[in-house]
Formats: sequence, structure tokens, C-alpha cells
Amino acid sequence: MKNSSSKVSDSVDVLLICALKDEYDEVLKVTDGIVKVWDEHPDANGWIVADATFKVLSQTFQFWGIIRSFSLPDYEDQL
Repeated sequence: MKNSSSKVSDSVDVLLICALKDEYDEVLKVTDGIVKVWDEHPDANGWIVADATFKVLSQTFQFWGIIRSFSLPDYEDQL
């Protein structure tokens, strides 16, 4: 996994929207079938986005995992 602001693919086959940081962290642990490692970066709206490419059987799929970045004190320990 790397941090960058690189341009990602224009198409997404699977979009995973996570409500909690713990859920998001578990998504990023998935590596079975990965052909392009998770690339984590913020988007222009303050969302933390990670994208990766996986090969399943003979097809490749673009995955995105997303979590909203909250700045409320109650949630700081989850970010």
C-alpha cells in the first residue's frame, strides 16, 4: 500500500463504502488475487480513497474502498 495522489482509473467495478475506519482497514488487508496494490489517497471532497486491481479467474476488476474523513473529537481515535 502506498500513499499518493496519482490519477486512478476512470472506471470502478466494485465500490466499497466503509462507515468505520476499522472496516476500511480490513478492506485494505485483502490481497488475494491482487495485481495492483492498494493506492491510498484523499480525493477533492475529503474522502479517503484506496484503489486496487484484482484478477478473478480470467478477468480483472478495479476495486475502490472509501471512508469519509471526520474531524469530530469523538472519532479521532478511529481515523
